[in-house]
Amino acid sequence: MKNRLLIFAAMLVLVASGCAPKVDMEAERAAIHKFHDECLTAQLAGNVDCFAENGQWLPVNAPPIKGKGAIGELVSQMITDPNFSVSHDIVNIEVSRSGDLAYIHYTFELIMSDPDGNPVTEQGKAIHVLKKQQQAGWKILIDIFDAAPREVIVRLDEPRISPLEKSNGSPAQRAYLESHEWDGWVANVFKTVAHHPDLAKSLDTFAIGHILNSESSTLLPRHRELLILRIGWLCKSEYEWSAHSRIARDIGFTDDELIRITTGPDAPEWTPFEAMLLRAVDELHSDAFVTDATWLALSEQYDTQQLMDLVATVGTYNMVSMILNSWGVQLEEGFAGFPEGD
Repeated sequence: MKNRLLIFAAMLVLVASGCAPKVDMEAERAAIHKFHDECLTAQLAGNVDCFAENGQWLPVNAPPIKGKGAIGELVSQMITDPNFSVSHDIVNIEVSRSGDLAYIHYTFELIMSDPDGNPVTEQGKAIHVLKKQQQAGWKILIDIFDAAPREVIVRLDEPRISPLEKSNGSPAQRAYLESHEWDGWVANVFKTVAHHPDLAKSLDTFAIGHILNSESSTLLPRHRELLILRIGWLCKSEYEWSAHSRIARDIGFTDDELIRITTGPDAPEWTPFEAMLLRAVDELHSDAFVTDATWLALSEQYDTQQLMDLVATVGTYNMVSMILNSWGVQLEEGFAGFPEGD
């Protein structure tokens, strides 16, 4: 039996309104820890009352399981498996300042039967997204499932489209190259796209004219580079990573933060909102869609234009990654690629 998709996910813990009453975070974490333990015990008996009525499980590459009733049916089927066993270890609990949203990050070990009745052990990580309801207390809103580890993809070690030198170009090509020249040097990406000046100018208009233009894009440069570097990493676009890791360092990113981007949103050192930004990138990469839960969390801090710019930034640099990878644009001489060992 193929590996069950690893449970990972989402959420929240964002800035609540300044008028919200002060929350005793340690007391809430203790209460949530107790809730988690009681929830697991109840599920082992087929009871899923710890889920909200509109709770969801969102597997990768499978339809979502919507509603407490449907979740209960699935749990009931699982616990009838003679080899069924599950254990959890909590890694982290975070609570929003408003005290009504939280997540539990934990690892698990699940044992189920394969088609031949043999026990198969799966290990993974998960996050329960919780909301405190007025009468019922904490309830699980959503579980999001992760895919199995991706294969390492080998990229081209020589260009499919050779960089165009200015001396070999048409007037339009030379004009484009001259517009991207610094002290006689032109980056390989511009030398390559210069083969198609009309395409080149269109790409520049959006990527340089808006996404990378702080007077046009509504995103903070730090947020923008988080998004670009994460999608570049997921697409295994080393040229994109090379170029934007330099930009990121120029605006204050540390080497540890750059390495942490490769780990993704579950790295505990991220602020809750930055983890949500990375979560959105992962969702767009895997499903071309930001889930309602992540959109809601981002909306706590982002307005409509910022949400639009977020999706546009990830989409643009997903396309740029495809271009760089497929054209075989090679790293600039002396530029570092992915972090060593990755």
